[in-house]
Amino acid sequence: MMLDSKEMVIRILVSAIIGGLIGLDREKGNQPAGLRTHILVTVGSTLVMLVSMYGFVYVPRPGDSARLAAQVISGIGFLGAGTIFKGKSTVRGLTTAAGLWVSAGLGLAVGAGMYIPAGVTALITIISLTILNHIEEKVVFRKHRKVKIVCQQSENFLGDIEKVVLGHNARIINLKLGWDIQRDIEDCKKIDVIMYLKFIDSVDILTLQQDIMQIEGVESCQFTIGRG
Repeated sequence: MMLDSKEMVIRILVSAIIGGLIGLDREKGNQPAGLRTHILVTVGSTLVMLVSMYGFVYVPRPGDSARLAAQVISGIGFLGAGTIFKGKSTVRGLTTAAGLWVSAGLGLAVGAGMYIPAGVTALITIISLTILNHIEEKVVFRKHRKVKIVCQQSENFLGDIEKVVLGHNARIINLKLGWDIQRDIEDCKKIDVIMYLKFIDSVDILTLQQDIMQIEGVESCQFTIGRG
Protein backbone atom coordinates (compact mmCIF):
# COMPACT_ATOMS: atom_id res chain seq x y z
CA MET A 1 0.00 0.00 0.00
CA MET A 2 1.41 3.36 -1.08
CA LEU A 3 1.67 6.12 1.54
CA ASP A 4 0.17 9.49 0.65
CA SER A 5 2.51 12.44 0.11
CA LYS A 6 1.17 14.39 3.11
CA GLU A 7 2.18 11.66 5.56
CA MET A 8 5.60 11.41 3.94
CA VAL A 9 6.17 15.15 4.36
CA ILE A 10 5.04 14.96 7.99
CA ARG A 11 7.55 12.19 8.69
CA ILE A 12 10.37 14.17 7.09
CA LEU A 13 9.47 17.29 9.11
CA VAL A 14 9.26 15.31 12.36
CA SER A 15 12.69 13.82 11.72
CA ALA A 16 14.08 17.30 11.00
CA ILE A 17 12.77 18.56 14.35
CA ILE A 18 14.24 15.60 16.24
CA GLY A 19 17.59 15.97 14.49
CA GLY A 20 17.59 19.69 15.21
CA LEU A 21 16.98 19.20 18.93
CA ILE A 22 19.86 16.74 19.21
CA GLY A 23 22.13 18.79 16.98
CA LEU A 24 21.44 21.97 18.94
CA ASP A 25 23.19 20.56 22.01
CA ARG A 26 26.19 19.49 19.91
CA GLU A 27 26.26 22.94 18.29
CA LYS A 28 26.40 24.62 21.71
CA GLY A 29 29.37 22.42 22.59
CA ASN A 30 31.18 23.47 19.40
CA GLN A 31 31.35 19.87 18.20
CA PRO A 32 32.38 19.00 14.61
CA ALA A 33 28.88 17.67 13.88
CA GLY A 34 26.31 20.22 14.96
CA LEU A 35 22.80 21.37 14.13
CA ARG A 36 22.92 21.06 10.34
CA THR A 37 24.72 17.72 10.33
CA HIS A 38 22.21 16.05 12.66
CA ILE A 39 19.25 17.42 10.70
CA LEU A 40 20.74 16.12 7.46
CA VAL A 41 21.36 12.70 9.03
CA THR A 42 17.83 12.27 10.38
CA VAL A 43 16.10 13.66 7.29
CA GLY A 44 18.29 11.59 4.98
CA SER A 45 17.63 8.45 7.00
CA THR A 46 13.90 9.08 6.92
CA LEU A 47 13.97 9.55 3.16
CA VAL A 48 15.92 6.33 2.70
CA MET A 49 13.41 4.45 4.83
CA LEU A 50 10.49 5.90 2.86
CA VAL A 51 12.11 4.90 -0.41
CA SER A 52 12.89 1.48 1.01
CA MET A 53 9.30 0.89 2.13
CA TYR A 54 7.32 2.56 -0.65
CA GLY A 55 9.66 3.23 -3.54
CA PHE A 56 9.45 -0.27 -4.98
CA VAL A 57 5.78 -1.15 -4.46
CA TYR A 58 5.14 -1.18 -8.22
CA VAL A 59 8.22 -3.22 -9.07
CA PRO A 60 7.19 -6.83 -9.96
CA ARG A 61 9.92 -8.51 -7.91
CA PRO A 62 11.58 -5.81 -5.78
CA GLY A 63 13.59 -8.20 -3.61
CA ASP A 64 14.57 -7.24 -0.08
CA SER A 65 13.97 -3.49 0.04
CA ALA A 66 15.14 -3.38 3.67
CA ARG A 67 18.72 -3.62 2.44
CA LEU A 68 18.58 0.02 1.42
CA ALA A 69 17.74 1.14 4.96
CA ALA A 70 20.35 -1.21 6.41
CA GLN A 71 23.08 0.64 4.54
CA VAL A 72 22.32 3.77 6.55
CA ILE A 73 23.57 2.15 9.76
CA SER A 74 26.80 0.92 8.19
CA GLY A 75 27.32 4.15 6.26
CA ILE A 76 26.91 6.40 9.29
CA GLY A 77 30.06 4.84 10.73
CA PHE A 78 32.21 6.72 8.25
CA LEU A 79 30.58 10.02 9.19
CA GLY A 80 30.92 9.30 12.90
CA ALA A 81 34.59 8.42 12.52
CA GLY A 82 35.22 11.91 11.18
CA THR A 83 34.07 13.46 14.47
CA ILE A 84 36.51 11.50 16.67
CA PHE A 85 39.86 13.07 17.49
CA LYS A 86 42.49 11.15 19.44
CA GLY A 87 45.33 12.82 21.29
CA LYS A 88 48.08 11.31 23.39
CA SER A 89 45.85 11.05 26.44
CA THR A 90 42.43 12.14 25.23
CA VAL A 91 39.72 10.99 22.86
CA ARG A 92 37.17 13.60 21.78
CA GLY A 93 34.01 13.18 19.75
CA LEU A 94 32.78 9.78 20.90
CA THR A 95 29.52 11.24 22.22
CA THR A 96 28.99 13.17 18.99
CA ALA A 97 29.65 10.02 16.93
CA ALA A 98 27.18 8.08 19.06
CA GLY A 99 24.67 10.90 18.65
CA LEU A 100 24.97 10.69 14.87
CA TRP A 101 24.41 6.94 14.99
CA VAL A 102 21.30 7.39 17.16
CA SER A 103 20.08 10.18 14.87
CA ALA A 104 20.30 7.83 11.90
CA GLY A 105 18.27 5.25 13.79
CA LEU A 106 15.71 7.88 14.75
CA GLY A 107 15.37 8.93 11.13
CA LEU A 108 14.73 5.34 10.09
CA ALA A 109 12.16 4.90 12.87
CA VAL A 110 10.28 8.06 11.92
CA GLY A 111 10.39 7.04 8.27
CA ALA A 112 8.75 3.76 9.23
CA GLY A 113 6.03 5.64 11.12
CA MET A 114 7.21 4.49 14.56
CA TYR A 115 6.58 7.85 16.22
CA ILE A 116 6.33 6.70 19.84
CA PRO A 117 9.58 4.65 19.91
CA ALA A 118 11.34 7.47 18.06
CA GLY A 119 9.97 10.08 20.47
CA VAL A 120 11.00 8.12 23.56
CA THR A 121 14.47 7.47 22.14
CA ALA A 122 14.87 11.13 21.20
CA LEU A 123 13.85 12.19 24.72
CA ILE A 124 16.36 9.81 26.32
CA THR A 125 19.07 11.04 23.94
CA ILE A 126 18.43 14.70 24.71
CA ILE A 127 18.40 14.01 28.47
CA SER A 128 21.69 12.13 28.14
CA LEU A 129 23.32 15.00 26.28
CA THR A 130 22.06 17.78 28.56
CA ILE A 131 20.96 16.87 32.08
CA LEU A 132 23.25 13.85 32.51
CA ASN A 133 26.17 15.89 31.21
CA HIS A 134 25.75 18.38 34.07
CA ILE A 135 25.38 15.56 36.60
CA GLU A 136 28.54 13.94 35.26
CA GLU A 137 30.48 17.17 35.64
CA LYS A 138 29.31 17.62 39.24
CA VAL A 139 29.86 14.03 40.39
CA VAL A 140 32.75 12.72 38.30
CA PHE A 141 34.80 15.87 37.91
CA ARG A 142 34.35 17.50 41.32
CA LYS A 143 37.64 16.10 42.67
CA HIS A 144 39.61 17.07 39.60
CA ARG A 145 41.16 20.33 38.54
CA LYS A 146 39.49 22.45 35.91
CA VAL A 147 41.66 24.76 33.83
CA LYS A 148 40.46 27.42 31.43
CA ILE A 149 42.97 28.65 28.88
CA VAL A 150 42.43 31.57 26.51
CA CYS A 151 44.80 31.42 23.57
CA GLN A 152 45.29 32.28 19.93
CA GLN A 153 44.44 29.49 17.53
CA SER A 154 47.47 27.97 15.83
CA GLU A 155 48.25 24.81 13.90
CA ASN A 156 49.21 22.75 16.96
CA PHE A 157 48.03 24.74 19.97
CA LEU A 158 46.22 21.74 21.51
CA GLY A 159 49.27 19.54 21.06
CA ASP A 160 51.50 22.10 22.78
CA ILE A 161 49.13 22.37 25.75
CA GLU A 162 48.77 18.60 26.01
CA LYS A 163 52.56 18.15 25.96
CA VAL A 164 53.00 20.51 28.92
CA VAL A 165 50.18 18.87 30.90
CA LEU A 166 51.58 15.37 30.36
CA GLY A 167 55.00 16.63 31.41
CA HIS A 168 53.56 17.41 34.85
CA ASN A 169 52.19 13.87 35.36
CA ALA A 170 48.62 14.94 34.66
CA ARG A 171 45.97 13.24 32.56
CA ILE A 172 43.33 15.08 30.57
CA ILE A 173 39.99 13.41 31.33
CA ASN A 174 37.81 15.89 29.44
CA LEU A 175 38.44 18.70 26.98
CA LYS A 176 36.10 21.26 25.47
CA LEU A 177 36.60 24.13 23.05
CA GLY A 178 34.55 27.30 23.16
CA TRP A 179 34.33 30.82 21.86
CA ASP A 180 33.23 34.09 23.46
CA ILE A 181 30.91 35.62 20.86
CA GLN A 182 31.24 39.20 22.12
CA ARG A 183 35.02 38.95 22.37
CA ASP A 184 35.45 37.11 19.09
CA ILE A 185 33.80 39.92 17.14
CA GLU A 186 37.01 41.84 17.76
CA ASP A 187 39.41 38.88 17.57
CA CYS A 188 38.07 35.76 15.85
CA LYS A 189 41.32 33.84 16.40
CA LYS A 190 40.95 33.56 20.18
CA ILE A 191 39.64 30.29 21.60
CA ASP A 192 38.78 29.00 25.07
CA VAL A 193 40.24 25.63 26.00
CA ILE A 194 38.53 24.05 29.04
CA MET A 195 40.14 20.92 30.46
CA TYR A 196 39.57 18.66 33.46
CA LEU A 197 42.86 17.26 34.76
CA LYS A 198 43.60 14.30 36.97
CA PHE A 199 47.03 14.33 38.58
CA ILE A 200 48.92 11.06 38.92
CA ASP A 201 51.29 12.45 41.58
CA SER A 202 51.41 15.63 43.63
CA VAL A 203 51.81 18.57 41.27
CA ASP A 204 52.79 22.18 41.79
CA ILE A 205 49.79 23.93 40.23
CA LEU A 206 51.58 27.27 40.12
CA THR A 207 54.49 25.78 38.15
CA LEU A 208 52.11 24.05 35.74
CA GLN A 209 50.21 27.30 35.27
CA GLN A 210 53.43 29.18 34.57
CA ASP A 211 54.55 26.56 32.04
CA ILE A 212 51.21 26.77 30.24
CA MET A 213 51.54 30.56 30.12
CA GLN A 214 54.91 30.12 28.39
CA ILE A 215 53.23 28.43 25.42
CA GLU A 216 53.13 30.69 22.40
CA GLY A 217 49.70 32.25 21.94
CA VAL A 218 48.41 31.57 25.48
CA GLU A 219 46.98 34.74 27.03
CA SER A 220 45.48 33.49 30.30
CA CYS A 221 45.27 30.31 32.38
CA GLN A 222 42.97 29.81 35.37
CA PHE A 223 42.70 26.76 37.64
CA THR A 224 39.69 25.82 39.78
CA ILE A 225 38.52 22.66 41.56
CA GLY A 226 35.87 20.62 39.72
CA ARG A 227 33.50 22.77 37.72
CA GLY A 228 34.62 25.98 39.44
